[in-house]
Amino acid sequence: MTDYSPAAVEQRTRAWLQERFREGIKLGYDRHAGVFDPDGRPCRVTLYAFQLLQRKLKVFRLLDRLRFQSFIDVGAGIEDYPNLVRERYGAAAYYADFNHQANLPFDGFESDRLDHAVTASLARLPFPDGAFDVVLCSEVLEHLVRPVEAIAELRRVARKAVIVTSLEALAPRALRRRWLHFRVDVTVPHVERNFFSMRELRALFGGDAHYESLLDSITLPVSMTADPLTQEAAYARMQDTGQLADALCRAAASTKPLGPHAAGIVVATGLGADRARLDGDDPALARWLMARSAALEQERFEAMNRHALVAVTLKRREPHLSDDEVTAELLAIFAPARERAVSAELLERLCCPDCRGPLAAVRSGVRCERCGIDFPADYGVPTLYPHRMPGAAVVERETLAGLGATQGRPRRTVQRIIRRLRRNERPAGSLRRAMWSLAEIRRRKGPAG
Repeated sequence: MTDYSPAAVEQRTRAWLQERFREGIKLGYDRHAGVFDPDGRPCRVTLYAFQLLQRKLKVFRLLDRLRFQSFIDVGAGIEDYPNLVRERYGAAAYYADFNHQANLPFDGFESDRLDHAVTASLARLPFPDGAFDVVLCSEVLEHLVRPVEAIAELRRVARKAVIVTSLEALAPRALRRRWLHFRVDVTVPHVERNFFSMRELRALFGGDAHYESLLDSITLPVSMTADPLTQEAAYARMQDTGQLADALCRAAASTKPLGPHAAGIVVATGLGADRARLDGDDPALARWLMARSAALEQERFEAMNRHALVAVTLKRREPHLSDDEVTAELLAIFAPARERAVSAELLERLCCPDCRGPLAAVRSGVRCERCGIDFPADYGVPTLYPHRMPGAAVVERETLAGLGATQGRPRRTVQRIIRRLRRNERPAGSLRRAMWSLAEIRRRKGPAG
């Protein structure tokens, strides 16, 4: 019988993410087509690329209102927020991701993740309380098996502010929320599985947090309800820097959630009195983001060209080499030493995910000075998955405390959210799957069917 415990689901998801990451790297080599030309002008803007830039604009507009000296992107994936944060604000900036592969030099690429990345589980982060001034978690919440516990962890390790974005997690209408949960197949790795009402989000992040929609059809270049071809054509026509900057600023305008044309959610805690002022110099910020995105894209292509040239040379000299063997050769040539020690700067911000004890560097990685558990490291990136999660009662008590919901109505509300999401983790039975099949048949037939 398949194990559907949170730990088992997370383990299968991790394996799936690692495999998809390798496929994504190969696809990047095959396509080798960017959003910007070598001079930094937009030339291949897609719906996806536009939304990435628009989301960055919303996030950095919030960051511009904060004073901070440390930052971490939890669930960073292949994004480059810490790189940009380090450049714009001079803050110490770090990456954390569930997928160890995403934190490593892939095919020999060296990136700013070196000495600034950690592999971890969001349900049990390996950082002391208040380890970072600002914590970002972008497009992750909807995928988590233990989302409420994760939100408590984000708030625990943030000293000043937490910023969360999600395109899918907000489903304000009860019937829509139930339908989405009914339709989701929780056996699919990394599926969008969590949907919240605004009332639930306020219970988890606090009523004084800042909330705005992530997307709004009124401010986008083309409505989200338009057919995909129409949307892609509208974005493809954006081949002028000023035109793209103006479109990004309009699309990133702060709009309230729950609007008739809105989708997604941006949540920011800790903005204080600044939360009402979100109308800074968006055009300058948009142009800076575009310029930096174009430069980073060009750097990646130049590195890919160098590595592809070396790979071709290796294959010519030794035709019997497999793709994995070629990758190993590239890593040996371009990457830092795999046994590189975890940096002292990063180590100061870490703790044992099991007992919260301090960590010390050892030859194989890091070791908890309290409980003695060893955690491995590759290229200076420690893997700090918890070896033993506390019992359910302890986790719930810590979660409630982290959310400030230790008694009365707040406590009951959070407990109810946890129970609801736990129920939704049950795999579908035969009747439910049969209804999915019928719905899919009707969808394929279309109106004429």
